[in-house]
Amino acid sequence: RLKDAETLLSRAVSLDEKAWDAWNSLGNIRADRGDRAGAIQAYERALELNPAFTLCHANICRNYLEGGLVGKAVDAAKIALEDPKIDPTTALFPISVLQTVGDFAALKDIHADLWGFMAKVPAPKLEGALLGMLPRVVSAQDRAALFQAQCRWGEAYQAAADKSPLGSSPTSPAPITSQGTKLRVGFLSSDIRQHNVAKFVLPILEYFDRRRMELHCYSSWLGQADRIEGVAATLATGFKRLENATQRQVAEIIRADGMDVVIEMNGLTRHTRAPALAWQPAPVQVEWLGYPYTMGMRGIGHFLVDRHMAPTADGHRTEELITLPESWICLDPRDRFKVGFAPVPPTKKTPAEERGHITFGTLNKPYKFTPTLLQSWGRILARVAGSKLLIARPEAHDAVFRDTLIRSFADAGVDSDRLMFATNQPGQHLTHYNAIDIALDTFPQVGGTTTCEALWMGCPTISLVGDEVFERMGLSILTNAGLADLCAETVEEYENCAVALAEDRSRLTHLRATLRDAMTQGPLGQVDAFVEGWERALIETRNGVGQNIGSKVVKTTDVGKSA
Repeated sequence: RLKDAETLLSRAVSLDEKAWDAWNSLGNIRADRGDRAGAIQAYERALELNPAFTLCHANICRNYLEGGLVGKAVDAAKIALEDPKIDPTTALFPISVLQTVGDFAALKDIHADLWGFMAKVPAPKLEGALLGMLPRVVSAQDRAALFQAQCRWGEAYQAAADKSPLGSSPTSPAPITSQGTKLRVGFLSSDIRQHNVAKFVLPILEYFDRRRMELHCYSSWLGQADRIEGVAATLATGFKRLENATQRQVAEIIRADGMDVVIEMNGLTRHTRAPALAWQPAPVQVEWLGYPYTMGMRGIGHFLVDRHMAPTADGHRTEELITLPESWICLDPRDRFKVGFAPVPPTKKTPAEERGHITFGTLNKPYKFTPTLLQSWGRILARVAGSKLLIARPEAHDAVFRDTLIRSFADAGVDSDRLMFATNQPGQHLTHYNAIDIALDTFPQVGGTTTCEALWMGCPTISLVGDEVFERMGLSILTNAGLADLCAETVEEYENCAVALAEDRSRLTHLRATLRDAMTQGPLGQVDAFVEGWERALIETRNGVGQNIGSKVVKTTDVGKSA
C-alpha cells in the first residue's frame, strides 16, 4: 500500500534525518505514485548523506530524465555505471538514460556483450529492460536471445502462479450468441488515461455494442486520475483501480468479476499487471496495443494483430494470433471526447516549398536510435542536396541531449549543420510536422502512434519492414493509408525510397493536402466497422476456445471478415 508506505517512511526520516537508505526508499515510493518532484527531493537528500550510493544514482537518473533534467540524468547515470560492483539490475535505469540521449560511446562496453549482460538480470527485473532491447535486435542470434529473455520473464511468473493456483479453472459459459449472452471483456492497463494507448481504446469504449458485450477497465495507474480516465470510467461497464492489489489479487478480482476475455495493454512497460494473467483468471487472455512483442507466458494465449503486421518469423512467439483483416487500430475522426489527434491543420505549402530544401524529421523516442540507423539517415542526407534532419523531442531543450546526439551523428558522418532540433511539448507536438517534408521511421523498432500522427499532418513516412510485430507496425499503418510503396524490405530500399520521395515534390504537395482524408476514409478511420470487426473477432475466439481453457486450439486467421 503505497500511501501507507510513504507515511511510514516519512515518519522514519523525520525521526532519523540521516537515514540515507530510508530517503532512497521514500523516493521510490513517491516515484511509483507519480510524484516526481517529491521523489527527486528524497533521492537528492539520500545522495547528500551518501554520495557513493550507486543505487540512488541509478534511481534518480530516470526521474531526472522524466522531469526534463537531461544533463543531471546523464551525470547520475554515468556515476552509477562507473561503480565496478554495480549489479545488472541497478544498471538498467542508467543504461536506459544513456540510450535515450543516444550516448553510444558511453555504452560501448555494455553493448559489446549486451545479451550476455541481460542474461544476468533476474527475470522479474526484465520488465524495465526488454522494451529498450527491441532496437538492438540485428542478427538471428539477437532474435533468439530476445525471445529467450522474454520467455524467461514469462516462465518465472508462470512458475509462481503454478505454485499457488486460484483453484478451479475459470468458468466457461455457453457460447456467445446473437440471442442474448453477453461477452464480458476486461481491459488491463495503466494507460487508460492521458496516454497514446487511450487514443485507440476510447473509440472502442464509446462505440462497442452494449447489447452483446460488456467492457470493464482494470487500471494499474498509480497517479492521480485525469479527465480521460474519467471519460473511460463513464463509458465502460465497470472501472476499477488496482493500486493496492498484488498480482495474484488482481487475478482474483478479474476471476470474481467473471471476465470471458482479458486484454492486456502494458506488456513489459511500467506499472504492468501482465504477471497477474499467469493465474489464468479468464478463459481467453490477449495481448494488444501496448507492447509489440510476444509475452512468453503460457497464461497469455492470444495476440491481436492485423494481416499486415502479423509476424512472419516462426518460433518466436508463444501466442496464437487473432488476425484482423485490415487494421489492428483505429482512430475516431469524430473524437467527441478530445482524446485523439488534435485538429491542428497541415500547412498548405510543404516545408520544401517554403524553405527551398527538403526537411526530413523524426518525433520518435530516441531510445530507438542506433548507430546503424544514424548512418542510414546520414546517407540519405548526403544524397539529397541541401536537405536537413529535424529532431523534435521534449529532451531537445537540453544542451546535453543536443550535444550528445550531434557527436553520435558526427560518428555516423553527419555534420551538425545538417541537424535541427526543436522542443515539443505534450499536446503541442503535431505542429512540428508542418516543418517536416518526410518523416523517417526508426528501425528495427518502428513507430506506431508517431507514424499515425505524421500521416494525420500530411507528412509521409518511410518505414523499414522486418519479421516481428515491432518491425511491422509501419507497414500496417502506411498500407491502410494507401502508402504501401513507402515501406522497404532492406536498408538500401529504405534509403532509395526516401531519396525518391524527396525528389517528387509534386507528390509531397499532394500528400500534404490529402493524407488526413485518406486516413479517415480508409480502414484507419472507419471506427464503426473496426469496432464491429474487433468485437466479432473476440467473440469468435472466445467461442472457439470453449471448454479448452488456456489452450491454443483456435486458428484465428482473418477473423472478423464478413461471412
